[in-house]
Amino acid sequence: MIADIIPSVTWIYLSPHLDDAAFSCGGLIWDQTQCGGKVEVWTICAGDPPEGALPEFAQSLHDRWKTGEDAVALRRNEDAAALKLLGASHRWFEVLDCIYRRDPLTGTALYDSGAAVFGELRGSEMDQVQSLAGQLRAQLFPEDTLVVPLTIGNHVDHQLTRRAAEEVGRPMIYYADFPYVVNNEHLLGFLMPPRSRGESHQVSRPGVEHWQAAIGAYTSQTATFWPDSAAMKNAVEAYWSRINGLQLWHQV
Repeated sequence: MIADIIPSVTWIYLSPHLDDAAFSCGGLIWDQTQCGGKVEVWTICAGDPPEGALPEFAQSLHDRWKTGEDAVALRRNEDAAALKLLGASHRWFEVLDCIYRRDPLTGTALYDSGAAVFGELRGSEMDQVQSLAGQLRAQLFPEDTLVVPLTIGNHVDHQLTRRAAEEVGRPMIYYADFPYVVNNEHLLGFLMPPRSRGESHQVSRPGVEHWQAAIGAYTSQTATFWPDSAAMKNAVEAYWSRINGLQLWHQV
């Protein structure tokens, strides 16, 4: 049995980037849609970077991804294809990925290295958090089930997404950020929201296969985490096989 599939309820998964929700919860999303559930993935950092030269670190990532200048457009296409495989719809917000964001006063890149990207969210971004919270509050319905990242891995865009969601002021469900969680399970206790309980959610074998296929659709991103498709599929299989599903943390 797949838990908590209520057709009249829309499950809203907040995805910091054009891949995170599918990476972390793809199998569960597929099972939910196959049971008649309505699932939407709202990607926060899906905006086009401004015209002109990219920050040096952003350019280095474009080179690694082999996406050229149209990286965000290509990644949106990947996201649409992946979510179609899972039966979910998408909504793309216009926040810039942190690698494109600049200090409004100096014009310098806010996050100019891997260390910065996995460091602290800049204090100057709090206005962005509040603005995003307002957008979420305006677009969510009371009956929606909101599912947000725990921020395992500490990526600043995951932090921004979680903080904005928590500013909305409603109960939420949290998911572990895969694949970051694989080597960082010891951090779960530090990231648990107050008054929450962990619940295991089964994922079917076809759900696992669609999860793997959806991750594979993000061709520009998978090489960041795995050397090839077989390694990715093995990683998903190993993660799923611990409890034949995944764990979510429900606020009570």
